[in-house]
Amino acid sequence: METLGLDGVRLAYWDQGRGQSLVFVHGVGTSGEIWARDIAPLAHDCRLIVYDRRGYGRSNESPRNWQAHREDTI
Repeated sequence: METLGLDGVRLAYWDQGRGQSLVFVHGVGTSGEIWARDIAPLAHDCRLIVYDRRGYGRSNESPRNWQAHREDTI
């Protein structure tokens, strides 16, 4: 796991594999880590990007704003 800092926001993420990128966004009450074991085989064929949304896992506190979560994903 690595962290990315942008404009005072810290996002924890995993990036593995090569090829076309797939971004996985976890739901409420979980973290990106929940995907790690299930999607690992996909890394043979594509690049996997999984992150902890703000307020979850090792990322910053929640912005309480869905638009901010959207921007984080982009």
